[in-house]
Amino acid sequence: MPVGFYELLQLAPDATGDAVRAAWQDQVAQVVRRMRSAEAKKLDRAPIEARRLALNEAYAVLSDPVRRRRYDRFREISRTGLPTDPDELWKIAGPSLADPGAAVAIEVIRSLTDLKVGPPLTDAAPAASTREVTSPGFAAGSFAPNVTVEESASVPMLPVLPPATIAVASSDTASRSAAKATAKPAVPPVKAGPVIDRTASAEALARLFDQYGPTGAFLRSVREIRRLTPADLSTITRISQRFLDAMERDAFTELPGGTFVRGYLKMVVRGLEALEGSEIDEFIEGYMSRFHRARG
Repeated sequence: MPVGFYELLQLAPDATGDAVRAAWQDQVAQVVRRMRSAEAKKLDRAPIEARRLALNEAYAVLSDPVRRRRYDRFREISRTGLPTDPDELWKIAGPSLADPGAAVAIEVIRSLTDLKVGPPLTDAAPAASTREVTSPGFAAGSFAPNVTVEESASVPMLPVLPPATIAVASSDTASRSAAKATAKPAVPPVKAGPVIDRTASAEALARLFDQYGPTGAFLRSVREIRRLTPADLSTITRISQRFLDAMERDAFTELPGGTFVRGYLKMVVRGLEALEGSEIDEFIEGYMSRFHRARG
């Protein structure tokens, strides 16, 4: 005998929602205990995991009123057999596919408006189409759809708006779409950053390094050759002008901790394009040596 969701959870078809939840929790607890035992004994856990998934699927269907109503209808049909005529199949299964909320909403519309609204499901059979759909059939041992038929049964339709309403809405939507298509997006102006003067030769920079050594005076001289203001250098390095000024004056007591100063020096030297390669490390180590002596 096929094992359905009620059989899996050991429930009667008229079980309440609370009973469904309690049965599912009890069954899952048993599965968890079996899973732990299988792990301890190093046994195959695949069958236990498959049962856990089946329990979760059963609970997902039976705890949802709409899905449960459909399942109950198809379960009843599976016992008596499926009709071969698609129209007859839809006539039997159709009522279970209509959301009760939709039927209530239609009744409210009928009572409050003059709109002509039909039932959520109609018995009129439209012309058959060539699109294939899956009918609510059931494979042996389960209640899963498995029969493919040609769509000829009637399909529930949503209420149709009056033509005048559709025309107005379409015209308004088209106008907004056209306005969006023709409107030019606002492009924010691009703010130009500081321009570095790179006309000074590498030899000129090397002479400055030989002249001033790893000092703030060297940084100030390179900045001036690059034709940058303190504000420009702050923009490039994102370092406060207060700290940049203290570095150029060798005002070590006005600077933060050594870790921060080391990082600042690296950003300033690279931002000014003052040194390359090992010269950068040489400058930083020389500056930090003086920094630590001054700070004690």
